[in-house]
Amino acid sequence: MSVRFLAPDVPNPPSTADWRVLRALTGYRWILAVGLLAGYFSGLVDTVLQIEAPIVYLAAAVASAGTAMLASVTLEIRRPPLGWQTLYQVVSDILLVAVLVYASGGAAGGFGVLMLVPTVIASVLLNRRATASMAAFASLCLLLQEAYVGISLNAGQGLRSAMFTPAGLLGLLLFVVSLTANALAVRARRGEALARRVGVDLKSLARLNETIVQRMRAGVIVLAADETIQTSNPAAQRLLGLDHDAHGQALALAAPRLAVKLAAWRSNANAEIEPFESPQGREVIPQFVRLGWSAQQPLLIMLEDATSMVEQAQQMKLAALGRLSAGIAHEIRNPLAAITTAGQLLDESPAPSAVDRDLTRMIGEHGKRIDAIVRDVLSLSTPHASAPEPLALSPWLEEAVQHYHAAMPGHAITIDIRDVADGLQVAFDPLHLRRVLTNLWDNSRLNMPADAATRIELHARQDGDRVLLDVVDNGPGVPQRLADKLFEPFFTTRRTGTGLGLFMARELCRGNGAQLNLMQTDARPEQWPTGAWMQLALRAAQAKPDHPEADAEAAE
Repeated sequence: MSVRFLAPDVPNPPSTADWRVLRALTGYRWILAVGLLAGYFSGLVDTVLQIEAPIVYLAAAVASAGTAMLASVTLEIRRPPLGWQTLYQVVSDILLVAVLVYASGGAAGGFGVLMLVPTVIASVLLNRRATASMAAFASLCLLLQEAYVGISLNAGQGLRSAMFTPAGLLGLLLFVVSLTANALAVRARRGEALARRVGVDLKSLARLNETIVQRMRAGVIVLAADETIQTSNPAAQRLLGLDHDAHGQALALAAPRLAVKLAAWRSNANAEIEPFESPQGREVIPQFVRLGWSAQQPLLIMLEDATSMVEQAQQMKLAALGRLSAGIAHEIRNPLAAITTAGQLLDESPAPSAVDRDLTRMIGEHGKRIDAIVRDVLSLSTPHASAPEPLALSPWLEEAVQHYHAAMPGHAITIDIRDVADGLQVAFDPLHLRRVLTNLWDNSRLNMPADAATRIELHARQDGDRVLLDVVDNGPGVPQRLADKLFEPFFTTRRTGTGLGLFMARELCRGNGAQLNLMQTDARPEQWPTGAWMQLALRAAQAKPDHPEADAEAAE
């Protein structure tokens, strides 16, 4: 039920603070009732208060206690609504005070001041019109009781204008106080509403800033004045290897290398800070910003992954190089086709000499090499759209090995599938995976000494949500000095190689959510070959449900 005489800024339903204001008026009535009853039964009505109508005074005191009791009940159950309870309490207080003023012999007795409390409470909860109405009602009650006092208690003396002066001044005071309190209450409510809106905006802004910081790729750490970690985002925790409970720890204990860089920055803020190596082996560039001018202010540390920046720059360079190379490759293909065709025609000519046969063979071999380079360059510039699908790894590897052997007749190469459980399934584009493995197997075959047979072993195991597929050969392995360059484009150790095979294999793995790494570690099992060890970290796939209903549930 809406009450129109409530203040416009009072919400619907009213807030706890609005009910608390009305509860204060009830408490005032209890104090007033107890005080009036104590004054009556202690005999102060005759000596101090000089009450001219004690019975009326006692009736007003008892009525005040009764209304206070009723108000306490209605406040507890909050029925009727706030507006009606406010009117009930204010009007009853005004009437009771008017009766007390009459019992004391008029406004000059001093009880009229008690009307200030209910009128001020009314000005806080009611609108301006209702507030003025309550002040007018109180003033009218004072004037009426003053007239009644002049008629009943001063019988025979008639009404005098001097009798209305205290009542009139008190009524004027009620108008001024109530309207002023109403204006202040309205202003306070507007300020409170503005503060509430600003608080909500600040909370939203703080939540937005926190979300941005948490999702930033750059690491962010805030240090207190004593160089303890106040907060850090997941990127900083990942770069420095911090635990989630690192907050509150000293920076020197949580990240000693970063603490050394901070000490160097404090000694000379203009000096260039060199990158440092994180526990994960990545280069990190720190930047320090003091949040304030005082030495006691917090310190902001920004961490940039230099390794990632280098990789991004390399990707941009490769993209530009790929577009340039693709244009050149298209121009090379046409004359290359003509050259290879001419070589084939010369080889088919009648009675060719030995020199002609050698020349045509050289044309064919080098033409094939150039064509392979052109194909690799074109594939480098073309996006590799992948379509991963669940693959049962063991039977799929057996089929892939058979196809590879069929395509390489006469080559001394053995591929053994070892330690691959039947239940392992991976999510990968089958054409891309075959291309990746073919490239690895070709590298193992081509890097073997000419008089040695190639032996490759395949091992696979589950590791959480990944399936680790190890490709190990019995070749000479990869020297440590070449390990960092192995996956760079156009890097090759063979005179006839293009240097794009391993790079393309890693890119295909990335397109399928997998990783291809060279394992340079002594932790390999003793029974494995001691040559090159490549590891594919493939995404594990769930087995397909046997029933359509289960398939639908999985899709949902």
